[in-house]
Amino acid sequence: MLGLSRDTRDFYADPTSGARHAITTELAFRGLGADNEFYKVIGDTAWFFPVIGDTVFAPRARVGVAHSYGSLPLPVGERFFVGGIQTVRGFSFGRAGPVFTDGSPLGATKQVLFNFDYIFPLVPEVKVKGVLFFDYGKGFNDGEPIGLNLRRSAGVEVRWISPFGPLRLAYGLNLNKREGEHAGVFEFSIGSLF
Repeated sequence: MLGLSRDTRDFYADPTSGARHAITTELAFRGLGADNEFYKVIGDTAWFFPVIGDTVFAPRARVGVAHSYGSLPLPVGERFFVGGIQTVRGFSFGRAGPVFTDGSPLGATKQVLFNFDYIFPLVPEVKVKGVLFFDYGKGFNDGEPIGLNLRRSAGVEVRWISPFGPLRLAYGLNLNKREGEHAGVFEFSIGSLF
């Protein structure tokens, strides 16, 4: 894996200004002892703009592509699972991308994601913040062209930079619900905000 990044955020766990940009590439081929042959490229950019008082507008964009160029399919662990608290809130894990006929996530070979967060203090003394969000993204499978027919969600989130690390509670509404999908999803996460 090879990556380049630039980070100008004022505080990595709870930024109020600056930006973070990264591109990572992964290449696997049998000449280096790999079982599969594939490549994966991900671009990620996030900005943090102070607005009024202690509020922050934080847009983020991510694109990714992964492709197997050998005789074996792309490993499941290298696919993009779009949907869930780390990608498109308001969707269950992996369900804003290709799914099997039973509704379980298949994983995608391409992803396009946009997140727009408006972050504001709830209990500043203990670093509890509220977030209003709009997410726009989708995972695309082989043979499916990348387009802007993306899935949409909006909702609220509470974040706490606790002594144990970042905690997140989010509820997102699926704004273009399809048959068999939930109208909204509640999620909880411990760990990185990114």
